[in-house]
Amino acid sequence: MKIANRDIGAKGEEFASKYLQDLGYQILARNWRTKRGELDIVAMCEGTLIFCEVKTRTSKVCGLPSEAISKAKIQHLKTVALEWLNAHQVRHTGIRFDVVAVLLGSTPEISHIQGIDL
Repeated sequence: MKIANRDIGAKGEEFASKYLQDLGYQILARNWRTKRGELDIVAMCEGTLIFCEVKTRTSKVCGLPSEAISKAKIQHLKTVALEWLNAHQVRHTGIRFDVVAVLLGSTPEISHIQGIDL
């Protein structure tokens, strides 16, 4: 039985959230939605506000999960992040955009790219 993409994504976001919390990140929001889109994870670590895109795949057949991040997706993240900032008054010393890529398998593999180029 094939797992729905929505379920794969939710499972990946669970792994990503746990991973980030284990690193000491404070999760401020998950799956924050607006008319323009969604932010997978908003977190804070050592004063830096982090907008984190999570990409999950079950195999490498179509490439690594992180390869699914296009320039258009990055621009979209920036737009939605500005909406989040306007809606929330959170003190921070900086802002960063990260990608957490999750490859599901018998043992999930996680890679964390900090500070993707905008």
